Amino acid sequence: MTRLLASLCLSFAALLWLPSTAFAQGLGAMTLKSAVGQPLRAEVKVTSSSPGKDAGLHTAIATPEEYKTLGLEFDPYLYSIRVAPETRGKEMVLLLTSSRVVQEPFLEVVIVMQSATGRVMRKYTVLFDSR
Repeated sequence: MTRLLASLCLSFAALLWLPSTAFAQGLGAMTLKSAVGQPLRAEVKVTSSSPGKDAGLHTAIATPEEYKTLGLEFDPYLYSIRVAPETRGKEMVLLLTSSRVVQEPFLEVVIVMQSATGRVMRKYTVLFDSR
């Protein structure tokens, strides 16, 4: 009985410690900073309960296969988009930039963010002004 009680106490202590080591991350709203006829410039806020930068963070546009799985058409323009994390004080944002100008009035962008704490995938429908 004592051995069982000790084992339960140890398990309970481990469960209490676990939430302090796991930090959930997510992707917030996108802020668009470009229009049709310009290269893509946009920012996505990374929402996180962990302060500072996640050293193991990997960000990218979803693959054509992932688009197909989601029932979306992959636009070849997406190959020109670079997704780069940037730390601003205690916050992190993803900078989306393209090497080509945007020709269409809208674009379906799926961002994948992977870190030691998990994987997040979020779809954005980007509507461009024709300034």
